[in-house]
Parts: sequence; C-alpha cells; structure tokens
Amino acid sequence: MSRLFLIDPVCAQPEGHNLALLRSYNNYLNSSFKWDSTCLVVSKELSKEFASDALRVFSFQYFGILSLSTKNHNDQKPGVSNLDKEKLAELESSHFLKEQKLHFDDYIYFPGGDYYGVYGLLAAVQKMSAKKSPTLIIRFIGVLENILGGNKSLFRLLNYITDLQTMGFRVKVTAETPLYADFLSRTLGQPLIPSPHPLFNESITPHSRDNQRVVVLPGSGRLDKGFDRVFYIAREMSQSSGYENVVFKVQSLPPQNVNEHLDLATRLYALPNVDLLPSYVSTEVMHQLYRDANVILSPYAQDVYAMRGSAVMIEALDFGRLVVSQTETGFSPQLEYYGIGVSCNSNSDYVRGLKNLLDIQPEELDYRANQARYRYKIDVAAAYKELFA
Repeated sequence: MSRLFLIDPVCAQPEGHNLALLRSYNNYLNSSFKWDSTCLVVSKELSKEFASDALRVFSFQYFGILSLSTKNHNDQKPGVSNLDKEKLAELESSHFLKEQKLHFDDYIYFPGGDYYGVYGLLAAVQKMSAKKSPTLIIRFIGVLENILGGNKSLFRLLNYITDLQTMGFRVKVTAETPLYADFLSRTLGQPLIPSPHPLFNESITPHSRDNQRVVVLPGSGRLDKGFDRVFYIAREMSQSSGYENVVFKVQSLPPQNVNEHLDLATRLYALPNVDLLPSYVSTEVMHQLYRDANVILSPYAQDVYAMRGSAVMIEALDFGRLVVSQTETGFSPQLEYYGIGVSCNSNSDYVRGLKNLLDIQPEELDYRANQARYRYKIDVAAAYKELFA
C-alpha cells in the first residue's frame, strides 16, 4: 500500500497561501500519480472547521516571527529555547510516524520545508530502519528553513539530510526556484531540480471585455511585498493622461503594523484611484480579486526575494493574469522565461510596465496567459515525475 502525506506544520490558519496551496498540491499529485490514499498534515492551530480532512499534528513553533489572524506574538510561551522546540518537533513527528504506521512504500512531501518541521521529521525518521522508512521529499522555498539567522539552520538541515542519505535513507531535496535549486545543489554537492508549484484551475478566467482597468496587489500589505511603493506608483498613474480611471485594489497592513506605518496607509487611502482592502481576506474574495484584475502588481523587495519564488505569481498565472514585478528576484527569470509578465526596477518603470499591459487587448492577454500556462505546466509535470519516480 502506497500512501502520500503532505506536511505543512506552518499551515495554521485558513487565510494566506498555506492551506490553499496544500490542497492544490493534494489535487495535483492525486491526479498525476496513483496512491492508495493521500492525507494533509497540518498545525494544531488550524481550526477543525477548516481542517476536517486533515491530521492536526504539529505545534505552531513561530509565534513572535509569524502572525496569525487569530493569534498574536504574545502567545509565545516565555523561555522556550530552540532546543526545546527541536525536541518537541521530534516527539510530534515520532508520534505521527508511529500512529500512521508509515513504512517503505509511503511518501512524505514537504511543499515548503520549515526548520523545526523538517528537523523533527529527520530526527524521527533516523530512529527507523532505512530499509523500512518512507521516502521524504523536502521542497525548500527560502523562508522558514533559515529561521536561526543567516544560513545556519538551513546548513544544519542540509548536513543532516546528507548524513541520512549516506546511511541509506531515501531523502530527496528540491527547491521552489531555479536559482535556489542551484544554490542548494552546490551546497549539497548533488544535482537538484526546481519544482514549480502546480496550477489548480483547469483554464484561465477570460479578461473582461468592458472598459474596466483594475490593478491588484494581492496579499497582506507588507513592506517586503512593496506596500511602501504602491503610493508612488498609483499616484503617478493617476496623473497620467488616459489612465486616470485605473483602479488599484490593495490589501492593507496587518493590524500589528498599522501604527508603525500609519502615515503611509493614510496617504495611500487618500488616493482617489486606490481601493484599500482588509489585510486578511477569505480565499473566495482573493480569487475574485484575481478574476477582476487586468494586471497583477508585485513590487517585491530584491533582497528578501533574492532566491525566493512568488505564490502570487503562480496564482496570477492560474487565473490567467500577467504580472508586473521586480527584477533580480528568485522568480524574475521564471516570469520572463514563461512570459508571465514583465520585470521592473524603479517606480516609474512599474508605471510604464503597467501601462504597456493595460493597453493590450483582452484577447491578446488571454492568448499570452494560455501560452505561459502551457509552457509552465509542461515543466511542472516533468519536475514531479522526476521527484516521485
């Protein structure tokens, strides 16, 4: 009996990308490979209301680092050390392996490996016989595997993985972007393939044929996602002849950041062409934003996203929307290679890029989106065929 377990210990709330992407992975891998069963394994913090089909196994280890819509950073228990967190992660993983009776024919897949989740599972699997242990596939995305500062925690995981591979355990590593895959490959001393996130929609949502022109900046308003740049881009657009009616739909700052950047939020709210939305919106509202959009804006910070991918770019492609985003990020080569959009640098570059895409006829935008999706899906299929071979 071959079973697939998709694990995300950081999947702790219905908002955001984690739960939606975990479900899309489940759908894709179910349709692409034959399993006796598949199961989502998530954080205990995720309400049963949203996780009735999932195993709620893991404690949320990142209070004070990540904010949950239903929690705040004060929920972190004082005096919990990294070693205590590692031990807890190991104990929870060991209990999970024993309770589910995982064995040689089973697969465990981490779509976005976090430090404590991956460490705990590696430590638990090491206690098994290599000849009886499941196959582990760990996909790093350049976020929570680096939790201890710099690359310290990442290198610790990579060394642990190399040790287990030497001992005969089947552990595979992949990365979200080609740039990150190259970095991990050099560090591990073994070839790696990038694994783009699968799409979940069967087809695009055709662009509106009316005269609406909507630019959407999806995701909770954060400075590393360019919230501080939207004011200048939207203001310059509003002052451009022929583009005064372009509407920017932008999610606001998380509640804990509002006071610190109140002036920025106030100035953005005052612009007549900006529709400021709540920081957290439901999946249904988010999907409707993509459908309503003509173009997606994502002026991400180069330093933060130097090797990281963009879930927003994938979601935009899934709905058939082109993206105007930042040059020299981990995902900008994909943006350009697949034809998903255009890369920019300065705020004025963004305005020009938006104008260029907004001026394209809906039929042409649909054609470009379908062509980009076709090329992207071929690479996705090849990557996962290799990983799950």
